[in-house]
Amino acid sequence: MVIASFSDGLIYFGGAARVSNALSRYDEYFPKFLSGLNYEGVPINSAILVVLISIPYLILLPSFSSVLGVFVDAILVSYAPAAVSLAVFRKEFMDISRPYRLPAYKILSPVAFIVGGFLIYWSGFYNVLIAISSVFVGLIFIYILIKKRKFSRQDFFAGLWYLVFLIFTLIFSYLGSSEFGGRNVVPFPYDTLIFALLSLVFYFWGVSSSNKLKAKASSGLM
Repeated sequence: MVIASFSDGLIYFGGAARVSNALSRYDEYFPKFLSGLNYEGVPINSAILVVLISIPYLILLPSFSSVLGVFVDAILVSYAPAAVSLAVFRKEFMDISRPYRLPAYKILSPVAFIVGGFLIYWSGFYNVLIAISSVFVGLIFIYILIKKRKFSRQDFFAGLWYLVFLIFTLIFSYLGSSEFGGRNVVPFPYDTLIFALLSLVFYFWGVSSSNKLKAKASSGLM
C-alpha cells in the first residue's frame, strides 16, 4: 500500500505541476511566472508551488489515511463533471470522429455522475470539508480571468450548477448519516437515496446550462 501510494503521489505531483504550468502558459489562469520551464523542460516554479500547497495538508491532517481521503476527494471533484461534459459533447458534436464512443451514454453518464458524487459523500464530512474548501480557495484565481476579460457573465452562469452542487454536497455531508461523519439529520439509507436523486437534478442542470450558453452565443448576446 505504501509503495503504491508513493508512486501515485509522484505521478500526481508531476501532473499537478504540469497542469498549473499549462493554466499559466495557455489560459493565463495562473500568474505568468508559473509558465516557465528550466533547461530540462521541467516546470520548476509550478513544482515548487505544488510542494508549498502540499505542506500544510501534510502538517494539519492527522494521518496518512486522512491525506489519502482528501486527495481522492480532490480528484473526484475534478473528474465528476466529465460525465456532464461527455453528454454535452456527444449532443453538440455528434459527427466528430472519436477513438472510443461510450455506448448508452444517456444512461451511463448520469449514473457515473451519481457514483462520483457518492464516492465524495461517502468519504466522510471531514474529507469533504477540506477538499471542497480547497476548491473554493482556488476559485479566487477566477478574478484573474475576469480582469483579462476571458471569463464572462455567461461563462459564470454556465458553470454555476457545479458550484452549487459542491455547496450542496458539503451541506448534505454535514447533515447526512453519522456513518459518513454527518450529524445524522438524514439517516442512512435515506441520505444515499436523496443524494442520488438530487445529483440527477444537478446533472441535468449542467447539461441544460451548456445548451443555454450555446443559444446565447448563437444569438450574438455573448
